[in-house]
Parts: sequence; C-alpha cells; structure tokens
Amino acid sequence: MLEPGLRNFFLKNQFAGIGTTQSKKFNISVYCLLSPVSYILKGIRKQMYHITPVMNSFIVRAIGIIHSPYLSRDDAPRQGRFSDALITLEILPEFAEGLQDVEQEPHHIVLYLLDRSDRNKLKAIPPHTGIEHGVFATRSPDRPNPIGICIVEFVRREGNLLFVRGLDAIDGTPLLDIKPYSADLDSVKQ
Repeated sequence: MLEPGLRNFFLKNQFAGIGTTQSKKFNISVYCLLSPVSYILKGIRKQMYHITPVMNSFIVRAIGIIHSPYLSRDDAPRQGRFSDALITLEILPEFAEGLQDVEQEPHHIVLYLLDRSDRNKLKAIPPHTGIEHGVFATRSPDRPNPIGICIVEFVRREGNLLFVRGLDAIDGTPLLDIKPYSADLDSVKQ
C-alpha cells in the first residue's frame, strides 16, 4: 500500500487508476490516469531503485453511454453497418465541451467497451468462415480487451446527445471515445 502522504497526493490530484509495481525492496501501488503513467513511474524511479511492472493495467473513463434498441447481443446486428437504427450517444456533462464542431463531419469513429463480453476467450469461430481462429484474427466481441469500434453516420446533435446510424452496441454500453472519420486517412486501398 502507498505511504499515506503519497496516497493522499495521488487522490487529491484526481489520479484514477491503481497498478502494482515492485522493486528489490518495495512493493507499491501507484495511482494514475491513462496518459501520465510513464511520468508517474519516472518520478517514483527517481526516489527508489529500479521498478519492474508487475501488471500492465490502467483505467479508462467512459465519456458517455450508448442508448440503442438492442437489449442483448442476440438483438444487435453482427456489424454496425448492417443497421439503420437511430442510436443515441449521451455524452457526460463534464465532456460536453469536447463536442464543439462535431457536426462538421458526416461520419465518426466510435469506440466503446463491450462490457458484456467474455474476457477469457482466446479463440473464436467467425460466422462467415466456421473455422476456429485466434481471437486477434477475428472481430469477435469476446476477447481480453473487448473494445468495439464502428464508423457511424452522424445524423444530428442536441446538446450533449449525438444521434448516429450504423452502430451495433447494446443499450447501456459505455462510450469510450469519438473521433472524426477521414476516408483519406482511415481507409486502406486494397
């Protein structure tokens, strides 16, 4: 456990995650945000001997929630582009300022957490092949880090609500990020 003063520093500065690291003499817990992990570890290394990470983990904060007509995996289409349903992305108030100019792009990349997936699966059988593959060679939602990605059509914005089409997420799915889609940058010519 962290020394109380150091723990209070991390909590006061709103560091959100916890990871454990070890050195030859210490076993400590580190609070961190997603982006400054290396910065924090560098600061700790200055104060102690060499630290070897025990667990490569971090915390990602949802920026919102996805509202859709799909109540289960069985209801949802296999891929978002097979759906014409109007889906609502509700952005949390603390992230609403980040929506400025989102209307300027007709398509966006949406990243979301497949929170009802099996994180222990390393093999999957895609429905279009019927042949077992390693999960990283498939688009299966069941995987160690179940992050969903879809390119959606932007329909409209109402305050902190975005209305989109082409998303396969189940109702209540945590929304991780939204990025503008660029055909020039995001498409691969085959």
